[in-house]
Amino acid sequence: MTTPDMINLIRANTQPLSQKTLQAIADRLEEQHAYLRSCLCTIDAQEEQLRGLGGELAESERHRQMLAIQNRELLARCDLLEAEACAS
Repeated sequence: MTTPDMINLIRANTQPLSQKTLQAIADRLEEQHAYLRSCLCTIDAQEEQLRGLGGELAESERHRQMLAIQNRELLARCDLLEAEACAS
């Protein structure tokens, strides 16, 4: 019995539900609960991974900025050395 079937059966409420039907509904709810808990665990693990990647990304950006500064300083030194060489 699918979940929509169970919902329709409960909503129709034309007669009391049998023990077998109630057991099927309980089993289905148990399966869905387990599935949703599993999904939640997966989402929690992915969220933790994303937090870790965010930290790595921030560290990479800091490193990139330091390298950009060093690059500008080296280019400035090269320009200075070139100017001194031309003046000599």
